[in-house]
Amino acid sequence: MLIRRTTQYPALRRIVVLCAAVCVLSLSGCTPQSDIYTVDTNPVSWSVGELKAVEFDNADTLSLRDIYIIFRYVNENDYGDIPLAISAITPSGLRWTDTVLLRRGEGQQISNVMRDGETLYRHGVLLQEDGRYVFEFNPLREIEGIYSIGVYFYKKRESL
Repeated sequence: MLIRRTTQYPALRRIVVLCAAVCVLSLSGCTPQSDIYTVDTNPVSWSVGELKAVEFDNADTLSLRDIYIIFRYVNENDYGDIPLAISAITPSGLRWTDTVLLRRGEGQQISNVMRDGETLYRHGVLLQEDGRYVFEFNPLREIEGIYSIGVYFYKKRESL
């Protein structure tokens, strides 16, 4: 007489099946929806012509992205908006330069408190080339109180 022991460890079987399902789902194309690249600046004085750059390697040529300029600052000396020239350089060497105003946070300003700011730079961008992209930041006047600056890529759900 053959005895089947399929009901001997039903809880263990459920755990194994659950673990396998989690492993399969985690490996099935779930990628991060955002990437952040930053560089430190001199918070005492960031002068005109003092370029700061972030570099990143792009392998995703199908996802649409929103690009934000992010920065960390202290409101010791609030000079209002921050004029900045941004140059984007593609892997093939194509360069385009834009002028952007970074807006500091509104509301009650407390001095000596570190804050983060962001400004939408481009909406629905497709990075069509594989390879290294470079973003250069150049202040258009001397700036104080900026600790770091960078780019934040948010991948949109719809892709090509």
